[in-house]
Amino acid sequence: MTIPVQEKTSASPVFLRAAAKVAFVLILVVIEVSCGETYRPVAQVIPQPPPNPAAFHFVISVSTNGAFDPGAASRIDVSGDSTVGVFQTGAAPAHAALIPNGTRLYVANSAEDTVTANNTPTPTVATTISLPPPPQGAPSLPCPPNSSPGCVNFPVFVHTTENGNVYVANYAGGTVSVINTTSNVVTATVSVGTHPVVLAELPNAQKLYVANQGSGDVSVISTVDDSVKPLSIPVGSSPVWAVARSDSARVYVLDSSGVVYDIDTLSDTVKATGSTGGAGANFMLYDSTSNSLLVTNSGSGTLSVLDAAADPPSLRANSPISIPAPAIANPCQGAPVVPSAATILPDGRAYVASFQLSSGRVCTQSSVIDTAAGAVTKTIPLAQAADLSTQTGCASAGFRVFTASSGGGSTSNFKVYVSQCDAGNVAVIDTFPSGSNPQDTFNGVSLPAPLSSFPAPSGSQIPPPQNPVLVVAGP
Repeated sequence: MTIPVQEKTSASPVFLRAAAKVAFVLILVVIEVSCGETYRPVAQVIPQPPPNPAAFHFVISVSTNGAFDPGAASRIDVSGDSTVGVFQTGAAPAHAALIPNGTRLYVANSAEDTVTANNTPTPTVATTISLPPPPQGAPSLPCPPNSSPGCVNFPVFVHTTENGNVYVANYAGGTVSVINTTSNVVTATVSVGTHPVVLAELPNAQKLYVANQGSGDVSVISTVDDSVKPLSIPVGSSPVWAVARSDSARVYVLDSSGVVYDIDTLSDTVKATGSTGGAGANFMLYDSTSNSLLVTNSGSGTLSVLDAAADPPSLRANSPISIPAPAIANPCQGAPVVPSAATILPDGRAYVASFQLSSGRVCTQSSVIDTAAGAVTKTIPLAQAADLSTQTGCASAGFRVFTASSGGGSTSNFKVYVSQCDAGNVAVIDTFPSGSNPQDTFNGVSLPAPLSSFPAPSGSQIPPPQNPVLVVAGP
């Protein structure tokens, strides 16, 4: 086979001289335009020990700004621990969720009937989605005291296991809003029980389970046609959290009393009930690697680890686990430890974010738990801040402290991020040795929240900028 050879063409000397003149003129123009121009970096990198190699992973910190002012969301790149973009949310953001592929974030703004949408590759641009009122004939429910005068829905929770739709629980509206993620338009408003507070969609994206705190039941929505089953599932008087098992066969609903309701998703009935063994249950996480449930109990200051392979989930050895205060002197010495949220790594290490409140001071910490042994291996002190919740609203925020873990890429190099409402920042914990720091060390990086419009309170102390209430980890 003969491959044809393309002949080269030569430019004339006249053409080459003309091209050289044009190029020289262009260079002069660029130089002149550049003179006097100030260039600012996109991200301000915090000078710290070399970052871990977990590139392309991010977390998003959601911050509130008092009762009625716009909040903010900051995208934090894990490699370098730098804030690369901030966008404004609505008033009093309460919860946020990413769609599974991580390309879009949705924030429920509780003090107004809106949801903020962000295309995560563009971390400074956001879209506001207005939520329509409940359908005609739906019962009118009162809004909470801290809502805006025009409150109708009071959105408090966002969730999805799909890339095409996201679901919003409207506490006062008694509804769930369905948002199409391509158009960012509400495509359906589904009436559920009284005061829906949390959502759990099956991983197979066939059903959405809605825990209704006011009516003490669970509504079941078919995500195929957005229809709700006629009969709800009775649960405890105060459900606070719900999660779905990875095989889509079970949904677990947590009551504040510490009872876990084990729902069979084939029959949509309560198969059994279990107990966390603690008081004041307030948060639950499902870990698919160990097939277990992690529950923080604020009243008893404990973490419960339950085996989800059985019906009902049963407490694992040495559970519940007492969460201790840091072994250092601090202004909160002797005050009760209040666990607020937990995250877990694939190797079984769990991290529990908690706080203490004493004499106008708030002390935060993260405890490292060996879930296999049921033991605390370390408690890491993080921040000590003034309790300025009269201005900040941190005392009534959904999470005074919250935690999430970043991805580790192809390595085990994860980081844990803790949002600290009162301190006004997000603390970063290295879960692996980094530089001179051993693993499970607060590396000194506390990423500040954006600037706030808080008025200065009476007295000498000024509230921190904004106040982070949530961290969401990207894929």
